[in-house]
Amino acid sequence: MRRPKVYKVRITAYAMPKRKCAGGFKVGDSWDVVPGNLPVGLCAGAYNSMALMLRVMQFGGVQPWDKDKDVTYVSCPDPGRQVIYELRRLEKIDFPHDLGDYLYDPKEHAPSK
Repeated sequence: MRRPKVYKVRITAYAMPKRKCAGGFKVGDSWDVVPGNLPVGLCAGAYNSMALMLRVMQFGGVQPWDKDKDVTYVSCPDPGRQVIYELRRLEKIDFPHDLGDYLYDPKEHAPSK
């Protein structure tokens, strides 16, 4: 089966306000993420705020407003303790899962004659 090349992305707590993060994260905490896997230990609110941007970076996309095509920033949704996260594209790797389960073939779903 096909296994395309994708990027591993590092999520790093980049900056935070003076108030302590509710999740207990500190500047410099990081998680390396590959497509199909969730960053273990990252709070759900932070992950949900970055999930789409993370996917864009993993598959080679860029945002026109970013100065560096391999780095972007997102913030968690906590209005009182808003942590800024850096997403940094790392090395290209093989997609960790067999794409047979992900590819849609319309012929397989055509009505029977």
